[in-house]
Amino acid sequence: MKEYLTDAIVLDTEDADLDRIFFLYTSELGKIRAKAKSARKITSKLAGHLEPLSMTKVRLIEKNGFQIVDAILIRRFDASPQAIELLQFIKEMTFETLQDKKIWLTLKKSFEEIKEDRFSLKPLLGMLGFAPDFAACAVCKNKAIKYFSPKEQVFFCSACARKIGKNEVVSIE
Repeated sequence: MKEYLTDAIVLDTEDADLDRIFFLYTSELGKIRAKAKSARKITSKLAGHLEPLSMTKVRLIEKNGFQIVDAILIRRFDASPQAIELLQFIKEMTFETLQDKKIWLTLKKSFEEIKEDRFSLKPLLGMLGFAPDFAACAVCKNKAIKYFSPKEQVFFCSACARKIGKNEVVSIE
């Protein structure tokens, strides 16, 4: 049984009986799924510290998966549509337990850029191996790309993205 103390950004949650599964992006372990026992109970000491869009210091134990033993809120990020889209993007596009310090630092910086209205998904896409500077629209081959499809892992220009639908793509600007 290993124990970890690390900073984490809460990406998402899933309910499981009285327990809750948390999707975290941590500075030490990358993206992980961790269970918090009885986190859905009204008396849970962890519930308020583990909301999506929170940066939290968590203590984890690894025994048949990760379990959250303790958590303390460091800060809560603003719940803007861009911030929620960023959480979903990181959840979909990163692999579990593949630690990458550059992604962690860029993720933290991205929340500051969202707050200052300077956010762009391009740096994260570049780190994940999708170089937007060299990409073209998957449909019309236009070099003026504005959107990325996490599901298909391709870029689209504005005109082609409208045809596909806003639910399938994220803006990279």
